[in-house]
Amino acid sequence: MGLERKYGGTVHTLVAPPVRMLLGLILGAGFVLWLVQNKAVNLVDVAENARATISNVHNELSAEGKEAVRDVQVREPRTQLDLPVVPGFIEAPLSTWNNGIAAAVLVVSFFFAGKLLGFFVVPAALMMVFGRWLGIEAISPIPQSDYLLPTTLIIGLVIAGTGFWKFRE
Repeated sequence: MGLERKYGGTVHTLVAPPVRMLLGLILGAGFVLWLVQNKAVNLVDVAENARATISNVHNELSAEGKEAVRDVQVREPRTQLDLPVVPGFIEAPLSTWNNGIAAAVLVVSFFFAGKLLGFFVVPAALMMVFGRWLGIEAISPIPQSDYLLPTTLIIGLVIAGTGFWKFRE
């Protein structure tokens, strides 16, 4: 009852900032698992670059020398996410770049309290993640790949952008 009172009803509660953050973190976790499972990003390099960057800021402030920061190589993932206890129909939507972008949009939207923003951002994320199964890619003139679906990504980003532009607070 408290959430309904705070966010203005059941429907508003379903697109409230905490729900968007939770959904974004779930999608983001699936995206990171997919990248790690495909060895698309070397996490040791990412961690080392983060450490070196922080060290460089410290060294700059204390007038010491800078450390070299290595380039992080990103390889194209080749397979769908494969988790032993998760069914394939759940793994497939998590196995795209669109999923990572949708997760980022949802997490960023958490920091904006506009009540109507959720009505744009949540459907935008759903379009980015599940748009493939609506058949939109079949009629698109834009080339598609198995793991990047630009048509649904563009549609989702336009919907989310409209929400951020008009309804952020």
